[in-house]
Amino acid sequence: MYKSKLISEVETSLASGNSSAMQEFWNFISYDGAPILESYDENNTMVTFIYKNEKSAENIVIFSEAVGLDYTKNKMEQLLDTELWYKTYVFPSDIEITYWLVENDEQNEDFVKRNEKCILDPLNSNRFVMKDDAEAPVGRDYEASYVKLPRVKDKTWSVEREEVNKGLVDRLIFKSDILKNERRIWVYKPYHYDEREEMCDLLILTDGNAYINWLYGTTVLDNLIHEGLIPATIAVFIDAGKDRFKELSLNEDFSHFVTDELLPLLHTKYRITNEASKKTVCGFSLGGLNAAYMGYLHSEKFGNVIAQSGSFFWSPMEGQERNIIMRLYNEVDKLPLRFFISYGILEHSRKKEFSIVDRSLDMINLLREKGYEVYGHEHKSGHDYLNWGEALGEGL
Repeated sequence: MYKSKLISEVETSLASGNSSAMQEFWNFISYDGAPILESYDENNTMVTFIYKNEKSAENIVIFSEAVGLDYTKNKMEQLLDTELWYKTYVFPSDIEITYWLVENDEQNEDFVKRNEKCILDPLNSNRFVMKDDAEAPVGRDYEASYVKLPRVKDKTWSVEREEVNKGLVDRLIFKSDILKNERRIWVYKPYHYDEREEMCDLLILTDGNAYINWLYGTTVLDNLIHEGLIPATIAVFIDAGKDRFKELSLNEDFSHFVTDELLPLLHTKYRITNEASKKTVCGFSLGGLNAAYMGYLHSEKFGNVIAQSGSFFWSPMEGQERNIIMRLYNEVDKLPLRFFISYGILEHSRKKEFSIVDRSLDMINLLREKGYEVYGHEHKSGHDYLNWGEALGEGL
């Protein structure tokens, strides 16, 4: 078990009769903030989450993928008989973390209720915020407490630059006869698109609102095109429907919606190449699974797959076959596809079969054994929106 050097010093002072030690500690925290960051060794940082337990809560739990979701192992402990509760971990010094605190955690498997009880860290003013969707609001922004460790690299692709010309975005409402619903579609056109004569590459992304507004997907494209790292590209951001889980879980109807309904419309409205090798399908989480599935079904349409933190372990029901997408690729001859598969260094799970890291590595190894060109990428966070935008740039 790790213990903060600072807290150890406070404990020693209190034990020796220094009654002002606790107030001096809180004065320091009010200035420096929480959590406490201390060097552990050349490559790692000791991170101590703290809480001022003025309401006599029975327990305080840190809730974050960074520490694992085993609530029994993430309870803070009390310093002597003071109001200071704390928990110390050691992390690589180049990662970012989002987290919440839970007061009076019930120490059971009800993660829905645990999510409802999450609070922001009152001692940490740093927030990771994703604004509510103005057109389809849920009534609140998504917020988490945020920690950036000392060696985190500045973002390259997902940050706007003054000198970079910006593309334009068309917003459409698309009604699908196949899915029997309608949704928003955003179509990004590169800068000076109307003055270009060449056919553009195509990028299809699911969870369109997230990619545009939370992951800065259009900024990523602007920067890459500006630097000449990718050709002029039309990017189509497909909004998540109300049936997102169903639509992105190895759903042939969703694939046919894209290939049989959406693509023909796009080809009539925009100058898009017909070459599959210049078309890419992309998504994160279940969208990553869907991207791999669409490549499997329609390699004649898409020659490239970007799967970010893909849910390759997906099973239709508890107790049924997992890793179906791997079996599908294993059963067929090599398809004309290239892959970029990314995962977060923190994307482990209490249950090994749900580990994004392990399943992504399994998928990479399988595809390489089959002879595919595969690029694996590890980003320095978890299953969250901190680095998916930046990893999109790396994939493209």
